[in-house]
Amino acid sequence: GFSTLCQRMLPSTGARRVCIALFVLHPSFYMTLFHYFYSFHELALLCLLPLAVFSYLETRQPWSYALLCLGVILLVYTHTLFHLSWALIILLGLPWLAGRNLDPQVRAISALGPRHRAWLLVSILLLLAWPAKNLIVFDSFGYSTWTGYNLALELPIPADDIPERDWSVPERFREIPVLAEATKPDGSRNWNHHSIIQHSRLQGDLAVTAIQKDPTALLRKALLNYWNYTRFSGRNPYTGHFGTGGARLPASIEPWMRGYEAVVLLDPRSSSSLAHRAYRSPPRQSWALSGFAVLFPVILIAAAWTLYRQAGAQTAVVGTATFMLFCVSWVLAVTLLVDGSEANRLRFSTQPYLLLLAVWAVESAWRGRKAAPRAEAS
Repeated sequence: GFSTLCQRMLPSTGARRVCIALFVLHPSFYMTLFHYFYSFHELALLCLLPLAVFSYLETRQPWSYALLCLGVILLVYTHTLFHLSWALIILLGLPWLAGRNLDPQVRAISALGPRHRAWLLVSILLLLAWPAKNLIVFDSFGYSTWTGYNLALELPIPADDIPERDWSVPERFREIPVLAEATKPDGSRNWNHHSIIQHSRLQGDLAVTAIQKDPTALLRKALLNYWNYTRFSGRNPYTGHFGTGGARLPASIEPWMRGYEAVVLLDPRSSSSLAHRAYRSPPRQSWALSGFAVLFPVILIAAAWTLYRQAGAQTAVVGTATFMLFCVSWVLAVTLLVDGSEANRLRFSTQPYLLLLAVWAVESAWRGRKAAPRAEAS
């Protein structure tokens, strides 16, 4: 899927090869394949979804919009990082972009005709089905019960203000181990216990109060999470070591990971450099930055500037690039403002978009520079 996307977005064979190589050689790609239980499906959907976007913007056909709706729904149900509001922006924003296409071949086709609206309505109902079920069963409307807990992380909330968890379980859930047992079979804490619903809700209230009392606390949290966001995604964000929390990778591949980290991300940080939960562990806080921490906003600005320069064309390429830039910005905003404890791993889900946007912006600038002398000569 990513290879096909590169073919559609990048005219130059060399640019496509560079983009694909940077992604395929990324060690985190193989960690995703072999160690995480949902990230592979998330990554696959994120590689295929732009193809559906491209097809819809190019044809405006109801079937292409249906494929787009399906991809959005599956992604929301795969990872709550992609929220209901993200889905609605995509499903409503892309028809608006498609309507701005001035190509006479597709101009006559409605970007949001009756069948499109039918798919939109079905999609919204399906997107609301899970949080509606949670509201009925658990009295909690949402996809995740961790929202308040995540928002409270890294905010200066005194530990004494956090109430004790109420471990009591309603009778109808007591026979369900995942909701009733305080620990998992391996002895670790069960973060899906029924008590987390109310506990997270209370922490969310404390987080909102803390932000209202001191808005700069949210800025400090965002800066800390940006440190994690720009770190190599192959490092465990809690320990700084290569690999995942559940399985250390073979030592034989560490030179590969260290090389990619140093050459591509320009990251000199070591396993002893951590910025995880700084309010709880100040001695382990580090503010050492990588080259990628500076390069990342440059890529976003370059991609946005390229979109601005090409906005008049309103082609499927421009619309697809807009979609990818929005997704990268969405993941950045969520990890900075809500929970960036594992921001480096979450960033990797949109790593294909970031690579493609960077190469696309550079190639577009190069082609524009080459075309300028020709225009002057003519």
